[in-house]
Amino acid sequence: MPPPAPVAGGAIRRCFDPLPGMSTKGLADPGFWSVTLGAWCYGLSLTIATALLPQMQGDLSVGLDQVTWVVTSAVVASALGIPPTPWLAARFGAKNLLVVSLLLFTFSSAMIGGSGTLGEVVFWRICQAFFGAPIFVLSQSVTIDLFPDERRGRAMAVWSVALTTGWTFGPTIGAYLADWYDWRASFFVITPLSILATISCAVCLDRVEEDKGLDFDWIGFTTLSLVLLATQMALNRGQRLDWLESGEIVGWLALAALALSIYVGHAFTSRRRFIRWEVMRDWNLCFGLLLTCLLAVLSLAPMVLIPPMLESLKGLEVITIGLVFVFRGTVQIVAMLLIGPVVGRGDPRWLCALGFLSFAIGCRIVAGYSPDIGLRDIYLPQVYFGVGIALMWMPVFHMLYATVGAELRNDAATLVSLTYNVVSSAGVALIVALFSRSLQINTAELGAHVYHANERLLFPEYALFDLGKRTGLASVQAEIGQQALAIGYANMFWLMMWVSLAALPLLVLLPYRRPPGARGPGP
Repeated sequence: MPPPAPVAGGAIRRCFDPLPGMSTKGLADPGFWSVTLGAWCYGLSLTIATALLPQMQGDLSVGLDQVTWVVTSAVVASALGIPPTPWLAARFGAKNLLVVSLLLFTFSSAMIGGSGTLGEVVFWRICQAFFGAPIFVLSQSVTIDLFPDERRGRAMAVWSVALTTGWTFGPTIGAYLADWYDWRASFFVITPLSILATISCAVCLDRVEEDKGLDFDWIGFTTLSLVLLATQMALNRGQRLDWLESGEIVGWLALAALALSIYVGHAFTSRRRFIRWEVMRDWNLCFGLLLTCLLAVLSLAPMVLIPPMLESLKGLEVITIGLVFVFRGTVQIVAMLLIGPVVGRGDPRWLCALGFLSFAIGCRIVAGYSPDIGLRDIYLPQVYFGVGIALMWMPVFHMLYATVGAELRNDAATLVSLTYNVVSSAGVALIVALFSRSLQINTAELGAHVYHANERLLFPEYALFDLGKRTGLASVQAEIGQQALAIGYANMFWLMMWVSLAALPLLVLLPYRRPPGARGPGP
């Protein structure tokens, strides 16, 4: 998963400009380190659960399609927590909102560790992500306003590194704590760090005057949120409830359709709109959003599938799985640092094409996994994934805002954030549903070849599969389950490989419009 994209300037400056009382002490300012610690805790919470899914699945006695709610629900909640932040900060004060968000984020993190059922874990995970989203926006805006122009670049670099290391090392930190105690310790460890950040922000940050004149489209936000939540519930529970055969799924889809119709009617009749859709007239933004949809699914799905895959096929411990993710994250950070200086010098489509191709190669390697794979086979595709995500994300982010006017950047940033988070969550839910369906089909087809008249079972190498004994039947069932899992995981990575390759014709056929004054060839 790529790091959270910085919010476009218009999305925050409208609410925090000017900020009277803010100091400019430089990097030694304790207020800066307070908000940076808060951002690090938020980044850590985004990915800390990914390596814990196998252990959580066993402890909570749930299936893979259910335990992934811990990830997908948090992604959607995080997306919905960002848009109201500017209005809330202007209404109640940036410092007050930041401190309250940190308090609620801290409490939610502690409650996740103390949860005993999947429902409790998912509920508090949603609260953690929703209340943590304003921390991301406000920590960035405070950092911008604490420093003058000549020192702002260095401060933002430190802030970005903190956020990046949080989500990069989150799986590894969680894996170490789970190996030492259990998965609950991974959420408990966030609590003392976020308490420290809360106290520091309350003491070190100056109070900002409220601006109660700023409006926010609560009708549009509420109805669009209902659309996203109802659709996500239908995708998460569809496979288990047999889709449209279930009255619950039909009810969720009906709610989504009703909320969507209200939102569309409101968008066309109201002057105060949650998103000004005029921003979609920008071709680069539309093209970038299309690529963002592909990137959203491809970046998160492997992080959800690989931990249970390595645990079931290879029997790896949670600590080893965590190291796999930190290796991928390190490769991705290095690649981003190398790509950053050159991403705006030419046509970003070529770098993006290399990224999709690199990701496809990684998926092809993982699709060939078997119980005989070694460490080289495990770590090599992570190189392709890390480089691929960096090559895809940096050019796409550049493309999204290359030609958007300053007055519409707030709407563009909101749209990009919603698109990435919602599509990544929905995509993971759909891929897990396809995996569950594939697992059922594979089990049935493999089991159809096991019968007494099958002469292959008479060979000595199949002596363990004696259908006349209970131990033989148990061995057959275990082998069928193992093979069905391997085929199911392989099918999903084959699917992601073809999705990556399908992006290449789009990059060739759809043009990129260079911003005015940009050097180099282009339309």
